[in-house]
Amino acid sequence: IEHLLFAPQSDEEKAKDKTIRLANWDVAAKKMHRKWRRINGQKVIAVVSLEGPIVMGESQNPPVNLPIPLVGGKNAGDVTLVRHIRKAEQIPNLGALIFYVNSPGGSALSSDLIAREIDRLGQKVPVIAYMGDVAASGGYYVSAPAKHIMTQPGTITGSIGVVGAIPIIKELLGKIKVNYHEFQRGESAGLMSGKPELSDTDRAKIMEGIIDVYKTFKWLVASNRDIPYDELDPICMGRVWTGRQALGHKLTDSHGDFIDALHKARELADLPTDPEILIPVVNVYDREKEYQIAPAYPNPAEALNQFFNLPELLRERLSGAQLLMPFDFKLRL
Repeated sequence: IEHLLFAPQSDEEKAKDKTIRLANWDVAAKKMHRKWRRINGQKVIAVVSLEGPIVMGESQNPPVNLPIPLVGGKNAGDVTLVRHIRKAEQIPNLGALIFYVNSPGGSALSSDLIAREIDRLGQKVPVIAYMGDVAASGGYYVSAPAKHIMTQPGTITGSIGVVGAIPIIKELLGKIKVNYHEFQRGESAGLMSGKPELSDTDRAKIMEGIIDVYKTFKWLVASNRDIPYDELDPICMGRVWTGRQALGHKLTDSHGDFIDALHKARELADLPTDPEILIPVVNVYDREKEYQIAPAYPNPAEALNQFFNLPELLRERLSGAQLLMPFDFKLRL
């Protein structure tokens, strides 16, 4: 056995091993371990993700997921989402955008700002809204302008409606012995300031604003889903649907997973649908922050001298905090 395993090769065998054998593509393709696919370098598909409640400002992802609405877990900020959508728009060879939405809703103003960007981009390239587990209220609002809405059968969506609340704290202030007095110009100038009590005029104005936002929501759905405005109330007014029910109400277009969304993006962008042709997919996100935190001291050497000149007890207490400074000390001994 040892002789058979380690026997030296003859010159003819060595020459035979170095021989290059050419085969036709039909024969070679069957022997490949992985299926060969061509790359289409003309167009790409971009992906922008919206995850968490929709809020004003930048998106946040705190390290601790507190069970508090709009505070714990991920938040989708309108400033961040608008920046990502515009960044996708700047891709020179953009063929389509997949807008992944997994959100229970949130700020009506922020949702409207994001939806306007989706509608504007949709005038240039097809936008496919792909819904995750939940895409309701504001989550549906931002998805409505998309050319195609795809859900999973169990996706929670719809909730086309508006909720508004202002706390009345008159009795609370009385219990803690706080006297309240307001200075304002205009009868309803302090309507949203959290004053102790609302007048009948204030209540009427708040209700008027809620109805106005609801009408705007319905017009958005009617104009993008080709559903008559007067026929929307039975499927709106805050009603929540599964993905299967939403498809029956014409609120969505199809069911599928993310791969199906990619296929639909190819189709709507007139890209090759042949599975042997690869279409690059670009995930749009912030590679770096727009700003940097200023150092605690402009001169690290000066900070180091101040640290060693402190009393010993105080220096021991601050030693842990020094490790958190946004710069490194380099000592030469």
